[in-house]
Amino acid sequence: MPHEKLISNLLGIPGWRVREVRLESETLAVEIDREAGAGYRCGGCGDKFLFCYDHEPTRLVRDFQVWGRACWLEFSPARVACPRCGIRTEGPDWIRLHQRQTFRYELYLAHLCDILPVLDVAQLEGMDKSTVYRIDRHWLQRRAETTPMPEVRRLGIDEIAIRKGHRYATVFYDLERRLVVGLVEGRAAKAVSRFFRRWGKRACKAIEAVCMDLWTPFMRVVRRYCPQATIVFDKFHVFTYLSTAIKTSRKPTCSERTSKRFIAHPIAPTLRPSSKTGSGAAPRAVWHPSSPWPAASDDGKRASSPSSLTASPMASRKVSTTPSRSSSAGPTATTLPPTSS
Repeated sequence: MPHEKLISNLLGIPGWRVREVRLESETLAVEIDREAGAGYRCGGCGDKFLFCYDHEPTRLVRDFQVWGRACWLEFSPARVACPRCGIRTEGPDWIRLHQRQTFRYELYLAHLCDILPVLDVAQLEGMDKSTVYRIDRHWLQRRAETTPMPEVRRLGIDEIAIRKGHRYATVFYDLERRLVVGLVEGRAAKAVSRFFRRWGKRACKAIEAVCMDLWTPFMRVVRRYCPQATIVFDKFHVFTYLSTAIKTSRKPTCSERTSKRFIAHPIAPTLRPSSKTGSGAAPRAVWHPSSPWPAASDDGKRASSPSSLTASPMASRKVSTTPSRSSSAGPTATTLPPTSS
């Protein structure tokens, strides 16, 4: 098979053939031409003609990538003299009128938008995000017009953030089929009511249960348009409110217990000089045996049990903080009254 015939078959557009292929810097330009006897179709009414009126300048149309390079199709659209529409540009069946992407490439982008965000699709294909948004919106509308609406028995309602500044949209799900059946801008009762009015009374009567969060406008609208439906609250929001209530109820108790841990003991420690370093050493605290905290023994080790604690002879004496008059020099130290033998 000749290479020209092979490339034309790979193109996959009936009635068109490949004339030239040019490899540019990062793109691939494929010049195509109409085959003899293919005919022309009016872009207004769709009538077919054997001859054309004239041709317009060359147009570039985006198609599938070829070996990782963006592919552009070059062709000259024809104009036909239609008795009903006048002089009109032809409407090929592989491209929409006045568009720069083929039908199959637009459908490919729409399928990508089903599994990826629009910004990621635009970056992946090297296109402007507004173009991808426009293509995705067109095919979503076309899908909604051609796809019959199934009977929904279990409906889910939830809001999503669409932009900064608390801007939300309300999404309606078919929980059994896991499909999105509606989308309205805003989460107010007026916006949700608009969806149910457009949906119709027959579809509203078929709903058996509605799952939602604890948003009051959702409950009010569902009770108005679907009074027979059972309202089921989302367990995530129920657990959130339950956890908040438990924390609120436990907060005063925890605060009271925490404050009791740091209350000062009514019995103050008694100070005595250290026996190992002499009379000028710093005093050491000795706790009363009735204290609930572990006391320190004379050798510096903690007692293992309350029964092993013994009363110190210094425990019943008071600490004197008055400076000694006999000390003539040096810093003033805390002294104790003499012990009676």
